[in-house]
Amino acid sequence: MTEGILLDLSRSGCKVRTSLNLRFTAGDTKLIIHFQLAEEKLQYEGNVRWGWMFGLGQYQYGVRLDLQEDEEEQLLRELELWTSGRSAQGL
Repeated sequence: MTEGILLDLSRSGCKVRTSLNLRFTAGDTKLIIHFQLAEEKLQYEGNVRWGWMFGLGQYQYGVRLDLQEDEEEQLLRELELWTSGRSAQGL
């Protein structure tokens, strides 16, 4: 396990930055991403689609999430809660 920064998130995937060098093969490298947006701790499987070095000792990866229908609904709910909370805070 390693920590990273979630840079972008959608129903189909995400972009992350981490110090972990995966030395991946596109589509063949699977990973599990853990994060929390609003109320629930989320955990989804995905495949690394692309990656490159981003500065000294940092790597950026594009991950396609392999979501089941219930996971996609859960993610959408959490995204809605998170965005409505940010709107209420004036951010």
